[in-house]
Amino acid sequence: MAQKLTLDLIKKQCGSPLEKTENLSLHGLTLSSLDASLLNSLPNLEVLDVSDNRLRELPLGLSLPKLKKLDCSDNQLNDVLFLSQFPSLQELHIIGNGLQSSHKYIAFALCPQLKQLDSHKTDSLKKIVVDMTNSLTNHIEDIWDKKFADDFEDEEHRDEDVDDLSCSLGDALERRHSSFRTPLLESFGKFMIKHLSRQFVEEKLKLIDKASRPPPKKRARCSSKNSSPMKSPSKVLVSPSLRSPRKFTSIIPKTSTIEYTEKDCPFISDYDPIHFIRCHFGDKSAHDAGHEGQDPSDGVTEVWACQFEPSIDDAGKTKPVIATCGGEYVCLIDCSSGHVLQRFHQPAMAYSCLAWTTLSTEHEGKTIKQNVLVVAGKRGRLELFLPIQHLWYGSFGTDRPNQVMGSQEYTINCLCFHQTEPQWLFAGGSDGAVELWDIGVPQGETMKAECKKLAVFLSSAPQIVCLLWAEPLNQLIGGTDLGLFAWEVNESCTNNRTKKTRHPNSQLCLPDVDPEAYVDSLVAVDDDITACKVVGDGRVLIFSLKATLDCSDKKKKKKKEKTVVALMTLDWKKCEADFIQMGCCGGNLVIGDEEGNAYIYNLKFLRQKKKASQQLGASRILEWPECDIESQRESEKLMIDLKKMPQKNRVVLNACNISADEEYVVTTTSNNLVCIWKMCDE
Repeated sequence: MAQKLTLDLIKKQCGSPLEKTENLSLHGLTLSSLDASLLNSLPNLEVLDVSDNRLRELPLGLSLPKLKKLDCSDNQLNDVLFLSQFPSLQELHIIGNGLQSSHKYIAFALCPQLKQLDSHKTDSLKKIVVDMTNSLTNHIEDIWDKKFADDFEDEEHRDEDVDDLSCSLGDALERRHSSFRTPLLESFGKFMIKHLSRQFVEEKLKLIDKASRPPPKKRARCSSKNSSPMKSPSKVLVSPSLRSPRKFTSIIPKTSTIEYTEKDCPFISDYDPIHFIRCHFGDKSAHDAGHEGQDPSDGVTEVWACQFEPSIDDAGKTKPVIATCGGEYVCLIDCSSGHVLQRFHQPAMAYSCLAWTTLSTEHEGKTIKQNVLVVAGKRGRLELFLPIQHLWYGSFGTDRPNQVMGSQEYTINCLCFHQTEPQWLFAGGSDGAVELWDIGVPQGETMKAECKKLAVFLSSAPQIVCLLWAEPLNQLIGGTDLGLFAWEVNESCTNNRTKKTRHPNSQLCLPDVDPEAYVDSLVAVDDDITACKVVGDGRVLIFSLKATLDCSDKKKKKKKEKTVVALMTLDWKKCEADFIQMGCCGGNLVIGDEEGNAYIYNLKFLRQKKKASQQLGASRILEWPECDIESQRESEKLMIDLKKMPQKNRVVLNACNISADEEYVVTTTSNNLVCIWKMCDE
């Protein structure tokens, strides 16, 4: 039976005069509610423990200015908005409630002085909250300046209700910033939109009351500290892949300037942009912005992934065909001509990742090798394509209920194949788990395949962001928003008698980085040497995976923790956006930034075991070119968004890749473009 909080109960628990009490424990008293007026009789309270009760909420109207630690774990809370009353809180415990992962970020936003949350340091939380705040604040100020400032100056609008005005401002901001990169950030982002909009309006009202209203701040776009003179901007004429998917771009290149030093990775030839193609449409942000169908003005659909089609007969080589996905479309593009060879459309889908494998199929008594493309996204479904036959031949997915982020759908963030078992597919999701699937082999006239789930690899992180299969070590490496994890994978995964759920063998700790850093990209330089990057760090870490897994770090308290054996770091660009994916082929690594630039690193010397400096710059930087529109084409007139970049709009290169023969570099962008660069004839 629930107990009621009374003044006598508080006095009994205090053991000292109320006004002198600094620590109050109400743990395990079966309380179903708290009385704010009673708790406010403790003006010097620093620690409050209300854990293990039946509380559905904490009351508003609490005045505890010195509160530093609050423990409300093991209750029935379903939100954390009450924390806005404790801006000086330093330690918080909310585990054991009906809360989602996003509530941790909301908690830190409301209590920016938090140092510990559920016994974990808040460095990684702080980074994401600060980045989100800075990004949204810039948008708020811009929207206010354009849509509200003039009307707000009129006398009749000065007393407008704060709720109505902040709601209007928030709606305008959500229309502009409707696309978040993960379900986790989407839920948190929507809260921040409302929270920051209200804060901004309240501050404006205070300034009006004081009759000292300064002009809104305007964000100046600073030149990049890492920008390189290697490549002068080129002029690009852009055409969308609209009615005819064979429309492609024409280019007027400019002369490149190269300045190479010993502090950079070895030299690599220059590239010219040859095709900038708009052929993906229909993600949520595009629909919210009013773009219907194949709208050439759709500059908001994100193109998330790109991978070159592998050569069937020559392992390690690639064809000049790039697979891309974003919005409702999957495209195969010929890099040489810019022709969109094939386009697969799935209405209401949101594709985010893809992977290639080569399977041996039986047809009319003959064994034929065929490339299979697997794509996945928001619905937790994986879809199978046989491009050579222009055939979509299967769809399968998780049988788990959608429990991630409340009403949010389960999302597959990343895919990778086992190298010696080409039917084995790893799929990392927004629930912090990796599923191992056997996708089968397409057979018969209908090319049907039987897909089955072999195992599930768990982590302690909210989501799996990137995956890497390390063949000689039989290890699966996963990058998450809480660091790097490693799982051993062997033939027992196919044994029906063994346990299907696996936990990590190791957690890999990056040097000079928070152990719970947000690792959003992993690639293999060779069978041992691995590259990874951390959101907001500005470097790419190169390390030996074998040496890392073999080492025994006596300094680590937990046996599973292993310090990464770093070989060197690559200078990159400090970017706050996540899901910027690296590509690596033939010893060349390529990665984009938030201003449309692609960085290429020639790392072949590492594969040859040659020594190098501990820190190297890029071999070449491909700068975002100046874009132009051919006015005689009606479809191109609608692509006016390209003329505004990069001065006003941020262009995030979501994914980059390079062909095995180094002839082509392909990038995909946040403004719905597939950009193809070709090596110059030098």
